[in-house]
Amino acid sequence: MPKDALAPTDSPSAALLAQQERQKRLELMTDLEDGIQERCLRVLDGYLAFEEVRPDSQEPPPEWVAKYGVEGAERRLALARVGWMPKQYTPGAFDAAQKFVTGTQKARSEKRVGGTQLNVQMLVFPAPTTREHPGPVVYEVKELEE
Repeated sequence: MPKDALAPTDSPSAALLAQQERQKRLELMTDLEDGIQERCLRVLDGYLAFEEVRPDSQEPPPEWVAKYGVEGAERRLALARVGWMPKQYTPGAFDAAQKFVTGTQKARSEKRVGGTQLNVQMLVFPAPTTREHPGPVVYEVKELEE
């Protein structure tokens, strides 16, 4: 193939552009993942704040209103009230949020570490010998009839 007839993907600038596009997509995915992670953590934080309210509370505590505003405190109260429910009655979103947070944290830690590391040590034992049979063990071979 003549040098001037290179395909667009064969040129160094095309490879650089492809790499930059890939980097942009990865950054976008990371940003989306960060946003979802933040929402999930907010849900779990509200869910785990159940001990700060009574199960029959209708109004959020004043410190929540001061910290999160009226609307944010009401959302947090709704989440905290669900925290008092048995697991079988809680919305599946809580389980999904917990799994998302756990999964992304695990994946990110593996990415930083470079995958799962196995520490393997190999021990070599000599073949068992006795006084009657010094040296290597010889196993008896039997022929099987067909």
